[in-house]
Amino acid sequence: MLGIYVHIPFCVKKCPYCDFVSFEDKNPEDYICALKKEIEFYGKEEGQIIDTIFFGGGTPTSIDAGYIADIMVALREFFDISENCEITIEANPGTVDRASLCEYISCGVNRISFGLQSADDDELKTLGRIHSFADFKNSYNLAKGAGFDNINIDLMFGLPNQTKEAFVKSLDMVSSFDPKHISCYSLKLEENTPYYKRYYDSDKFADEDVERDMYHYASKKLKENGYIHYETSNFSKEGGECKHNLKYWTGESYIGFGVSAHSYVAKDKGSYRYSNTDDFDKYIESVEKGIMPINDKTQLSEKDMIDEYIMLHLRLNTGISFSDFNKKFKMDFSKVYKKQIEKLNKNKMITVDSEGIYPTLFGFDLQNTMITMFL
Repeated sequence: MLGIYVHIPFCVKKCPYCDFVSFEDKNPEDYICALKKEIEFYGKEEGQIIDTIFFGGGTPTSIDAGYIADIMVALREFFDISENCEITIEANPGTVDRASLCEYISCGVNRISFGLQSADDDELKTLGRIHSFADFKNSYNLAKGAGFDNINIDLMFGLPNQTKEAFVKSLDMVSSFDPKHISCYSLKLEENTPYYKRYYDSDKFADEDVERDMYHYASKKLKENGYIHYETSNFSKEGGECKHNLKYWTGESYIGFGVSAHSYVAKDKGSYRYSNTDDFDKYIESVEKGIMPINDKTQLSEKDMIDEYIMLHLRLNTGISFSDFNKKFKMDFSKVYKKQIEKLNKNKMITVDSEGIYPTLFGFDLQNTMITMFL
């Protein structure tokens, strides 16, 4: 089974904290044509079954829904898409209407992810978002009415001047919609963004203890509301986990199409990653000339694969399975990493049984520290 990621790099307005490759002023027509040609390049070479497709951005819903339908036609022409394929589209509240939502449904999209980020309008303005909470409510209800029952809502914490009380209110309001999935993560300052220049060394952010308190509250509250904390920043109802993102965390193969898109080809030996150019015009020019727009390719050594396996699996509540690791790498995890396991267990960052190790909430909290001990 193979996953496909499609990068749609268009936005109505680029958020000041965003460091993804996205644009406010580019014409989508030539880009979509190039995207379909890139799909054709790969599809003619491979014959694998696709069980997840993810339209990310940018804001995929900021362009005409017909473009998404066209891409789906191309994917079906050159790939074998499974009948129960999970097909996700990221959406910004206020960029969808009933007609576009119905078109997404009709072309096969069955999961939608709304980038709400906050239920407080003042916080949304601080974040540079183009929508209000009322816009979100309207978009969410339209999506439900159009037939979407698999909906994710993104929510941030640790915003400038945000109090725990304000975050609690946002989380409670999001929970009241009872979506199948909630992504809850802290705002990070990324270099080369307006936010980084504005807030680096600023005292406007809550200190680390308050931010962690927000995270712990979210985990506890959402569990009480029937959500499983299945990944560091992700919560879902039973069976509602994002299947596409699980591919990233469990080391399954996926192909990325579009400018700056990344791909991973998993093999027993010789797994590798590659990425497309992040230059918008160069991407289109390369594809039009019949050249794959690959920017770089990295062959993974066995040590790279072991390190990535540990790093990614420790993001999941299912942790590291001894039998799976031992079979994959022909070594005994519990013996090779005996000291690390004992120390992490003593510090209550993991739980251990005969089957494997599993991160606790405290382990999720100090994930980088935990991972560094293994690497």
